Amino acid sequence: MIMALDTKWSQLPHADYPAVLRGAVKKKLQDGRKKAIRVNDADVVGACAKAISAASEIAKLMETASATRVVADYNPQIPVDFLPNGRFSLNNINITDAHQWFHKADGWSSVVESVWSQLDE
Repeated sequence: MIMALDTKWSQLPHADYPAVLRGAVKKKLQDGRKKAIRVNDADVVGACAKAISAASEIAKLMETASATRVVADYNPQIPVDFLPNGRFSLNNINITDAHQWFHKADGWSSVVESVWSQLDE
């Protein structure tokens, strides 16, 4: 998604994406929201607000996923907690929640990309 918004971000390491989402992406969406407020475009104002929230959620999810991966890869002393129904968690992250990350990120990315493309028109 980041690369679809601006190709200059394609060379960034994934660890930088949350900062980009909270920085440059959020700023452009906020600027678009301000412009929409000035021209009384309530639809774009609402869409920008949703996209700002979505960008924030993606950033949080990426940080959680990265931290979980670090625990899994580099901290074998942290035990896996086995749960009912064949589920498990690692460092208080339930595998069921982790399975939902892709779909959540995909949905939030669609929101951000859709609004972003409207702002470039």
